[in-house]
Amino acid sequence: MKALIIEDNFAFAESLKKTLAPHFFEIRIKPSWSSATSLIDTDLFDMIILDILLPDIKGFDVLKILSEKNIKSKIILISGLFDKKTVFEKIPNDIKKNCHFLKKPINEKTLIEYLEKEFHKTYETPFINSLF
Repeated sequence: MKALIIEDNFAFAESLKKTLAPHFFEIRIKPSWSSATSLIDTDLFDMIILDILLPDIKGFDVLKILSEKNIKSKIILISGLFDKKTVFEKIPNDIKKNCHFLKKPINEKTLIEYLEKEFHKTYETPFINSLF
């Protein structure tokens, strides 16, 4: 399985990568939408972790682009500023079923539970604490 993390906080993105590493054979990290767009156009990802507040575009605008491109990846939206209700009101209806929201700080156990539910596999949590 392949995952793409679009997150401008490098330390946080690396922490997510460490949590995901036992479950995905390839994990790419990009700090902005402009640096990730070529990957989206040329590669298929099982999961995309998307920060809602990126330096070059809002994650909500990225969702519209992903919807227009008919991307079928599972998408985890992350933010410390928005709540679940606000986020889900802004997700395009055609990709809403593929989206999940996690509020920062992200608990590893919660992330692993999401992976188990969505990918129908059992994962061991390498360590449990808060990601930032």
